[in-house]
Amino acid sequence: NHPCWARTTTRASHRIVFLGPQQLVSTMPDESLLRFDLAYLYLTDLFGRVPNPEGDRVTVYWKELWEFGGGVGGGKIIDIGNADPASKPMRVDNGLLYHELTHCVDDTSPVYGGMREVLADFGAAFAMMELGQVAGGRAAIGMATRAFLQDYLERDLEYWRIPNYGPSAGFLLHFITTHGKLSEDGTTRQV
Repeated sequence: NHPCWARTTTRASHRIVFLGPQQLVSTMPDESLLRFDLAYLYLTDLFGRVPNPEGDRVTVYWKELWEFGGGVGGGKIIDIGNADPASKPMRVDNGLLYHELTHCVDDTSPVYGGMREVLADFGAAFAMMELGQVAGGRAAIGMATRAFLQDYLERDLEYWRIPNYGPSAGFLLHFITTHGKLSEDGTTRQV
């Protein structure tokens, strides 16, 4: 009997089904939805895997009754907590959703389980850079690289003790930004 169920609606893009409060879902800008669809394509190319070979769409569900400020993703489902039924127009082309989408696409089994968050942060930074969100991509790469340097290279710490998320994502990003080849225009590095 909770009122959230009466205001829950859906909206579909090319690759994703969005669920949540009507005000939130119906006011997402079309260009934001398109960019999120493109992130899906870039990430499936990066990992060489489509999470829905049968054609099912990935779902993103904003939950009003889930008192968690972040998100959880995997398989074909992304759950986002603390949905505000009266929210202003929300964009879906952001680091949190790219991170969770990467969890849906990535099916690798890293030797060290904490590296799963490495791949999700890496995927989010990759998507931002590829989709022209350069400021956000550079910020994500810079924060992760600094965290890696401070938490790992500048300390005598075993690799399996490196914290998840930023510090471990910097493990990959540091070597790309330091040793990757510059692109032809000299602005980005390639592996």
